[in-house]
Amino acid sequence: MPPEFQPGGASDDRKWTVMVFMGADTIAGNAPLIDSAEADLAEMRSVGSGSKLNIFVQVHRGQNTVPRRGQITSGMLPGIEALEPVSPDEADPARGRALESFILDALTKADYRAGAQNHHVMLVLWGHAYDFAIGREHTRGGTIDALDFAELSGVLENLQRRFGATGAKLDILGFDACDLATVEMAYQLQPFAKYLLGSQIGIPLPVISSAVVILVEFLGGIALILGLATRWAALLLAIDMAGAIFFVHFKGGFYVNHGGYEYALSLLAACLALTFSGAGALAIDSLI
Repeated sequence: MPPEFQPGGASDDRKWTVMVFMGADTIAGNAPLIDSAEADLAEMRSVGSGSKLNIFVQVHRGQNTVPRRGQITSGMLPGIEALEPVSPDEADPARGRALESFILDALTKADYRAGAQNHHVMLVLWGHAYDFAIGREHTRGGTIDALDFAELSGVLENLQRRFGATGAKLDILGFDACDLATVEMAYQLQPFAKYLLGSQIGIPLPVISSAVVILVEFLGGIALILGLATRWAALLLAIDMAGAIFFVHFKGGFYVNHGGYEYALSLLAACLALTFSGAGALAIDSLI
């Protein structure tokens, strides 16, 4: 662990600014999050901000409710309503505008200076996540908008330029959300954070499982394209898809747009068909 993150490993004037952006809108097919948001705010309030720690929160609750933001202190009133309302021009979730205005406001109030060695910054994105996006919310036009990782990258890149520190990174980018400990997410966001903290998907023995899944999907996919050892490759991929359905997607229901198992089930069916039927006449299997 780097010295600045170890107890006693850095000078006593080190300081942390923690920003929590909460997407608590109730979307059809998703579990309601308002009670969880209130509970997490109570936990943050029990810690509160101080001379060495700033905690800032912004909560979005949906189309007909004004988002609220503020600095969390131990003496503040309980509940989301104790936070200040966000102005309409800073509340628009489209293309990450609400997130960008929140981060800018928090860092300004925390007197953050890019390049400060002892001022560390953590951003936490909170809410339901699937389809490589987080924080789904009803917009004023009635549509549902989500922050995808391309938009998040754009927000963080804009802030780097805003603070005149191109290449500067958040110390920690965390996700209080399901299913975000993925290689795709890490690759997309690695230019903007030193450490990425994501929830495990819930697959047992994740280190071993991830290596096995990578090999099965990469080599198995090539084998299917070539028609080489087709039945065995298809069987292994069918097992892979069954695991994906059971451990990852089943809790999201059927439809893929809610993170469900619709697509994985289609792949499972296709792989089982190849397992039983074998390859066609143009496959390598038919030539050897």
